[in-house]
Amino acid sequence: MTFKRSLIALFATLTTLGVLAFDFWPQVPDKDTVVVTDGVQEQQESNIECKEFQCASPLDKDGQIEVLVWNIYKQNKPGWKSDLESYLPKIQLGLLQEVSMSEEFKTWLYHGDWIGQQAKAFEMFDASAGVFNLAHVYPSKICAQLSTEPWLRLPKSALFATYQSLMVRC
Repeated sequence: MTFKRSLIALFATLTTLGVLAFDFWPQVPDKDTVVVTDGVQEQQESNIECKEFQCASPLDKDGQIEVLVWNIYKQNKPGWKSDLESYLPKIQLGLLQEVSMSEEFKTWLYHGDWIGQQAKAFEMFDASAGVFNLAHVYPSKICAQLSTEPWLRLPKSALFATYQSLMVRC
């Protein structure tokens, strides 16, 4: 009788774990996806590899450009906002890895007057995750690319952006 109960308990546990794993496994987009956002006010998602903007502004500051490259670990570390904000006054472009497009991140983005583009690698817990470009101006063109990681089979994302180099009035 104990063997039968143990077998039933094992079956119930495995079934529950299977359902939970299905619910929590990342949702991978069918196509390369670019998410363009200024935080809370506006977010556009398109299943296109590239997006062009009509009125891009120059990114440099007096012919100079400072770039930040940082893995933000899906904003899981305490103090990520204060750490990021300490770097931002010095830069014109942030290249962030492992950004989770959570409500907290979108609110931070909007209040900081930042514009961002994300290559959506996958979605988990109702938030997309992937690499993210951060600037105060729109690029003239942004392209996303996904490639499947060989071991975990999760996509790795990349963004390719072109920013305007000459001052043009729109």
